[in-house]
Order: sequence, then structure tokens, then C-alpha cells
Amino acid sequence: MKRINLKKIVSIIAGALLMVSVVIPAVGKAGTRTTSCYKGSALMWSNDHVTFSYNGKSVTSSYAYQDGGAIFPLTMSLKGIKMVSKTTTQRSYQGRYLGGGGIPTPWGNANLISQTKTMQTWVRSNGSWTANWVG
Repeated sequence: MKRINLKKIVSIIAGALLMVSVVIPAVGKAGTRTTSCYKGSALMWSNDHVTFSYNGKSVTSSYAYQDGGAIFPLTMSLKGIKMVSKTTTQRSYQGRYLGGGGIPTPWGNANLISQTKTMQTWVRSNGSWTANWVG
């Protein structure tokens, strides 16, 4: 009859537990988030959104969109949002807006005053994000 090697069994169980404790935290760091950076009031507003997936080591995918609006006589033109930098651990988007006061026409806004603003959003591989006005 063969002898059971208790040391070997304990070593195998300890190794299996160690592997489980290493794998589980990595799974817990993965996810998908959507940012929302709102600026404005009830009369004029803008909002950049970035939806991104991450796994703790990299940003695996992302896309962005913007919305905004204004109540007459104010105007808000969405000038688009685009990715301006991309690394394994971080991506950056910039959204541009043209806000003004005047009259919207079929040929564009006839603004008496206008100002272009840029919102920048950074998303990171750990699920965090920041956003602020850069112009």
C-alpha cells in the first residue's frame, strides 16, 4: 500500500489557493463606464460622453458622443468630439462647442456674440476619468 504524502497535498492546495487569489482581483478591476461632463444652465448647455471598457491594465475600447442645446435667442453648435491621444493605459477626447447669442437661420447662426469652448476628457485603464475645459 502506498503512503499518502501529506506535505505534497498541502503544497498542491496552497498553490491552487494562491492562483485563485491572484486571478480574482484582476477580474474585479474590469468593467465599462460612461462619463458625463455637463456644463451650462437651463438656457444653454453642453455635455460630452465617453463610454469605455477597461481591464485594470489597458483601456480596451471607447467611443464618444456629445449633446447640447440652447433656448432662443442663445445658440449652441456642436462641433464634434474626437480622440486626440491613445496609449495602452489612457485615452483622451476633445469635444468642441460654439455658443452664442443671436438668431439661428437656415444658413447658420447669425450671432451677435459667440465663443468656442473645448472640453477634454481622459479615461484610464483603472476605470477612473477626469474632464475639464481647455479653451
